[in-house]
Parts: sequence; C-alpha cells; structure tokens
Amino acid sequence: MLDGQKLKLGETEYVVPPLNLKAMRRLLPAISKLKPVGLPSDEDISTIVEVVRSALVRNYPDITLETVEEGIDMGNLTAALGVVLGQSGLAQGNAAAAMMSLSIGASSTGTSSPLPDGPTTM
Repeated sequence: MLDGQKLKLGETEYVVPPLNLKAMRRLLPAISKLKPVGLPSDEDISTIVEVVRSALVRNYPDITLETVEEGIDMGNLTAALGVVLGQSGLAQGNAAAAMMSLSIGASSTGTSSPLPDGPTTM
C-alpha cells in the first residue's frame, strides 16, 4: 500500500496516495475547469469523483466510481478533493488550500473573505 492521507468516505476509511503522473495529465484540464463558486455542477461532481477515485485506485484497485460517489457528500466534498490535491502537490494539503488553489470561493479580485461560522443562505 502506498503512503497517503486518511480520508473517510461513508463508513470506510481509506489511505489516499497522490495521483500518478498519468492520472494528473488526464485530469488536470478538468480540475482547472471546476466552477469557482456556488454549488457544484453535474460536471464538477463527475470531475471530483473521478479525481478521488483515480487516487484511491492506486491503493484499492477494485474501488468503483459508484463506491466513491456514494461515499462523497456535500459534507466531505471539499475535504475529499482537498486531500487528493494536497497529496498530489496541487495544494497545501488541506481542503481550504485546495479550494483556494482552484479559486473556489475567491472573488474576482483574487481575495476571499473568511467563511462565517454556521449555516449561510444565499
């Protein structure tokens, strides 16, 4: 098993290694197109599931897209993507840095405000 960071999807805890270069090359164009703010689109969700699966398959060869998709929810979506991107050198190893590296939540000026504690409405 390759070294990595632990990530819980559903009831199962996985060790997430970095993406290999083949997966990185294939996925980087889609990662760079992730929508910067708001709810993820169907395309964003598909990209995130594929990114997470592409990392996990290195340690869990039988893991399916369906298993990953069922394990990711709106509560761990940012963390799941952040773990993979952080392990792969595309972020500082945490979800906030990963999302900032993708400009998710950043304004058009390139700065962002801290998120308030608790639920928010739009």
